[in-house]
This record gives sequence, C-alpha cells and structure tokens, in this order.
Amino acid sequence: MLKNVLTVTAFLLALGILTRFYTNSQKVITFTPVTNSQKSQPIFPLSSFVQVKKLSTVHVCEKLKKRKKKKRKRKKRRSAICLEGEFKVLASGFVVANDEGGSYVLTAAHVCHDVNEIEKVNLKEQMDLLGRNINVKIIDIDMYTYDMNDNEYRTTVVDLYGKDDVCLIYSENLDEPAILPAKKDLNIGMQVHNIAAPAGFHFANVIPVLDGRYSGTIEDRSAVYTIPSTHGSSGSPIINKNGEYVGMVVATITEFEQITFSPTRKNIINFVSYILYNKECGELYHISPHFSSDL
Repeated sequence: MLKNVLTVTAFLLALGILTRFYTNSQKVITFTPVTNSQKSQPIFPLSSFVQVKKLSTVHVCEKLKKRKKKKRKRKKRRSAICLEGEFKVLASGFVVANDEGGSYVLTAAHVCHDVNEIEKVNLKEQMDLLGRNINVKIIDIDMYTYDMNDNEYRTTVVDLYGKDDVCLIYSENLDEPAILPAKKDLNIGMQVHNIAAPAGFHFANVIPVLDGRYSGTIEDRSAVYTIPSTHGSSGSPIINKNGEYVGMVVATITEFEQITFSPTRKNIINFVSYILYNKECGELYHISPHFSSDL
C-alpha cells in the first residue's frame, strides 16, 4: 500500500513540474509545454509562434509660421493643411502562457511603445507635400497577432519594460501551447534555433526556422547570437534543442545582420513571471513601478 502511495505521489510531483499554473478568483493561467515524440530531433514549437502587426493612424498637419504684427493691414491668414495616414509595424512574438480567454504573447518593447511613434514610420510623402515643419498626432493604435494558419486575433498591451526591450501582450481567443523557458543558460558555441517572420515574411503554414549559435553575454544584460535577423524579426523566440526559449530577438547590427542581440534568459523570465504571478500591471505602455529585472 505504501509503495502505491509513493508511486502516485511521485507521478503528481512530476506532473506539477511539467505543467505549472497560477490561480486567482478570475483567471487560471497555464504553462503547457510543447512536446515532441522524436527526442533525437530538435523541437520546433511552430504553433506557438505569432506574427505581430501594429497599425497606427497618424494625423499630420502643417505648422503655420507666426507673423509679427504690423501697423499696416494684415493679409488673410492661410489655413493649415492636414493629412491622415495609417502606418504598419510588423514584428514577431511567441506564446508564454494561456488562460480561458486567450494567450499571453512575448514580443519586443519597441514594437509596443507609442512614445516617439513618428520615428518608426515613414513620413517622406507627407513631408514632401507639407514640408518638415509639421505637427504629428497619433489618433489610434490597433494591434493584432496572426497564428501559423494566418488567423487574426485582437491584441492589447499588458505591460512592458524598456530597459530589456520586453513586452507582454494579450491575444483574445488565441489558443496555442506556450513555449517554456530553459532551465539553464547556454555555453558559448551551443546551437540555437530562431522562429521568425523577417521582413514581414509570413504565410499560412510557412514559418522561417533559422539557426545560429550563442556567442556570450555583454554586461549580464545583452546576450549575443549569430542568427540572421532584420526588420520583422523583433520579438521572435530563440530556442534550444528542447524547444525551450533561451532568448528573444530585439536588435541586430545594421552593417552585419548575422549578429543578433537578446535580453538574457534570466531577465525575460523575471519579467514574465513578475507580471503573471503578481498581477501588478502598470498603465498601458508603462511598466509597473515596482518591477526590476534584477529580481
């Protein structure tokens, strides 16, 4: 009898390690790992990858120069010319947790943030018409994610931390397994894989899988990988052979796009676990004031 009890206890403990969960009065957040029956082959959690699209509606108006008052009769004041346009930002992301209403997705903070949004879009056409002396007002920002079947999901920003360039977003009705974090750091030279939508390349059932190697960490904050990346790769997961994430693409070297930068595994885990377990999210586009990546 005691032997059977011990066997059941061991099984439950193992199950608890594989599937972690957090409960409160409203939601149940689960972390369900992606598995593969072929242990000898690398695990590519393709269904956990999403493309992130942000549409910003921008109102651009010409600034009218102020004229000095003169005694003589003033000329009729000219009306300002205004234009309105929609600008698109494409990036990548991956599921890190689920609840009954959707999935939590990790991506890069510079994809989520609206500060200096004008610097991320191309206003050449408007500047050619209105000149460089313009006022810019962001009217609306809509964000969506797209799964491997190119299904669209409405998405909102949960929270972000600019120092590590990490952002957690929530996609309603998205139901895909989470990629779990690796339990330990890599050694220099170890192979990694990247699932991304570089240059916005994303089609139903077509997902680029890239390879690279871990090259070390700069000042315990920026991990370096030899993974090819470009615009659209930001937020894509860097995974090990077990299908666990060890990093996330956030930047590359313009002159040599074979070197990619990522927050450290530890800092990503600290950010995600702090937001999900403590449930202390700051205002939209603003990190919780008590959060520190050194937790």
